[in-house]
Order: sequence, then structure tokens, then C-alpha cells
Amino acid sequence: MTGFGYALAGLAKGVGYAGLEQAKAKRSATLQALRDKGLIERMEMQQDRLDERAEANRTHQTAEREAAQAFQLENTKPAKPIIQTIYTEDGREQKVIIDPNDPTKFTPIGGSKAPSGLELESDGKGGVRIATGGKRLSATGDKAVEEKILNVQEERLRLNSIRDSVKDEYLTWTGDLKNGANWLRAKIDPNSLSDEDRKNYTAYTQWKQNTLTNVNLTIQSLTGAAMGVDEAKRIMASLPGLEDDAIAFKAKLDGALAEIDKKLDLYARQRGETPPSAIEQDGTADTSKPLPADIVQRKVVGGKTYIQDKHGNWFEE
Repeated sequence: MTGFGYALAGLAKGVGYAGLEQAKAKRSATLQALRDKGLIERMEMQQDRLDERAEANRTHQTAEREAAQAFQLENTKPAKPIIQTIYTEDGREQKVIIDPNDPTKFTPIGGSKAPSGLELESDGKGGVRIATGGKRLSATGDKAVEEKILNVQEERLRLNSIRDSVKDEYLTWTGDLKNGANWLRAKIDPNSLSDEDRKNYTAYTQWKQNTLTNVNLTIQSLTGAAMGVDEAKRIMASLPGLEDDAIAFKAKLDGALAEIDKKLDLYARQRGETPPSAIEQDGTADTSKPLPADIVQRKVVGGKTYIQDKHGNWFEE
């Protein structure tokens, strides 16, 4: 073969190699495109499954809430008026009708009765305050008020427990989806949850239980488990609940705790004792000795020493 022939053969061989490389590159690109398409399809299928789970969880939670509300409404009776004797801030007796839907609201009946005597005592700041110096509660009345104080203090414990455990994310759609996914995974296979997911889901479940328990116990304490449909809706709307957003939940919680303070002040006056608000505002801090366990502060008012526990309750020491 001549030199020219060898040159043509070499050129043909080179062109053949180049074509082979191009064919390989095209085939590789085609395979990668197919793999990418399959990956995308799998991702889309996985997202569809997540969406289906989230929707199932929302449906489950909605059905759960509606069932609980329906049960409460079907097993209730019209609330009866509650008539009690209270003591005004100046020590006068007053008969009132308590609003069964809101125990902080009442309607006076007739006129008020003046106490048999009033006393002036120092407020610790150079001024004076009026104190009830006349008729005290009977043994039966005092016991009834003491029972109310214990019930209100238990209510404060429940609300403080909710306040300490709630997280903003529990009251968002994102939190609902997250905890709904954990609920679904726990139903399918509890072992599929990581330690962190298990811890978070447990904390969420305990907060949810505490919130629902507070709603049920509050309704029972107000109406004795007997209320009409409209009353039930109004009471449930006034309490911090699972349907609230984070801002509304906190506002209702703070409002409920503030009402507890008012009740305890009223009960203290009924028993002729120093109201907690007066201890808080007028008391002098006493740091002369160490505080007992679970006690946050000590104050002195009118020659008496009071201690406050971590839940906000005051007791005479």
C-alpha cells in the first residue's frame, strides 16, 4: 500500500474512534436522563404519599375534635343559676347570681348588707386601709370557701403545666403536619421513630392531653357537667384550646391565670384574710433566712409572714 493509502486508512480509523466516542457519550446521556426521570418520578410518588398522610392526619384530627365536641354537647343539660353570697371590697355582704358561663360575672340581688364593724389598719406605707372587723364566715361557709380555694389552686396548677409545656409550633399547620406524620409512623411501627422524634411527639401528646383535660374539668366545675349547646360553645371558646393559634392560646391562658388571681383575692376577703394581691404589692421582702424547697419568695404584711410557691400561691408561714 502506498503512503497515500496508509494516510486514508489512518484517517478512517480516527473518524471511526471519534464516532464511537460520540455514540458512547450519547448513550450515557440517554441512560442518565432515564435515571433522572425515574428519580423524579420516585420523588413525586414519595411527595404524594406524604401529602396523603398529611391529609389523613388532618381528617383524623378533625374527626377526633368533632367527636369529642359532639359527645360533650349530647351529654349536657341546661345550666342552672348559681346563687352565692360574696363580700365586697369594703366588707359588705351581697347576694349575687353567678353567670354559669363565666364565674367572674355576676348579677347582684337586692341591696348589700353592712358588716357589724370596720377597722382601720396600716398599709405599711404611712397610709391606712379598711379591713373587715365584723362578722366572719360561719364554719360551714368558711369550709365552702376553702374548698373553692383548693379548686382554684388546682386549676392554676393545670394552667401552669400547660404554659410550661406549650410550644408555638404545636399550634401551627407545620406542627400539625409534623406531629401528624409522627402519629402515623407510630401507628405503623413505633420503632421507626428516632429518639428525638419520640421525645418531641411524647411532649406534644402530653401538652395536648393537659389542654383537653383542662377544658373538660373547667366545664365540670362551672356547670357540674350539665350545660346547653350554646353554653358549651361559649365556654369552650373562652378556654385555650387545640384550635387556637399561638397568639390566641397565650392570650386566653394569661387571661385565665389573671381571673384566678381575682378569685383568690375575693375568697381571701370572704375569710377576712390578706388578699394575695395585697401581699404581692404591699408586702416587704424577707431575706433573713433561706427559702424552703419550691418556695420562690417570702414577704411580711401586717406582722404576718407569707411564702409563695413556684405556682404563684401564697401561704402564711
